[in-house]
Amino acid sequence: MEEQKDLIKNLIENDKAKPVKDLIISKIEEGQTFKDACVLSGISETTGHRWKAFSNEEKERLEFLKVKKDSTEIEKVELQQLRERVILCESFGSRVEAGIITYKEKLIKCLNMGSLKDYRAALEILRVRFPTEWNVVKRIEHSGKVETSTKEIAELLQQVLREDGPKKNKVHSDVS
Repeated sequence: MEEQKDLIKNLIENDKAKPVKDLIISKIEEGQTFKDACVLSGISETTGHRWKAFSNEEKERLEFLKVKKDSTEIEKVELQQLRERVILCESFGSRVEAGIITYKEKLIKCLNMGSLKDYRAALEILRVRFPTEWNVVKRIEHSGKVETSTKEIAELLQQVLREDGPKKNKVHSDVS
């Protein structure tokens, strides 16, 4: 098992694209999107996604070669290359996700520090992080019977939602 870990580590360290992948990860950790990190590192977004994902055709070929009994020497080499590609894809994909989490951690630290200086930042963090407990819910309660036009009700609701309040001091309705 230890020998296999060393082989995987060696494979990743000797990846020809490692310097570019490392640059992409550092850009993501600085807050760039995956697309922008790829472009700023000198590759297309498509290439970046290809480095992260193992295609369906490759998966099918790998499975076929795994179960094939009489493999030629060329097929054995292809099988090994596909296995290495799986490792590289999974490794890069994991590093991208870890980079995003690292950046998120930095943002949370900044927000927490900002909340010490301004309570509104702390309140906004609470509202975003725990919306069911901290978001302000506007409720309109009514008890009784109101007979008025739908248009008047719609206008009143729009005013309340805009927080302008009603234009008239009193709502006219015919209460029976």
